[in-house]
Amino acid sequence: MVLMDKASRYKLKLAPSEECDFTIREVGFWGELCWVWGATNPVYRIAGRLGVLSLVLGLAAFAPLVWDIATRAWAHPKAVCQPGATITSSIATEPAMATTGGINRQTQPGLKKR
Repeated sequence: MVLMDKASRYKLKLAPSEECDFTIREVGFWGELCWVWGATNPVYRIAGRLGVLSLVLGLAAFAPLVWDIATRAWAHPKAVCQPGATITSSIATEPAMATTGGINRQTQPGLKKR
């Protein structure tokens, strides 16, 4: 005996007292996602959709990290492969920009050095 709701009976075109043979098989991860997305029970549907949304947002948040690693590997292939290698940024090595908060006092007229 398999208990099912009215929506499932309607999709299978079954009457409430009609007998039918079923084959139960595993559907895998994608089948579970499809089932939970279209579930008739709002508890399962809302929880499943929030889970899918959090999975998508988590992957989207992870994408910039992958992009950064890939671009650094492309720009400095030896530095990424060698343990202990460091990659320096040009932003931190410019002393005028780093110490004065973005104002280059040496090139702008009228500004005094402290």
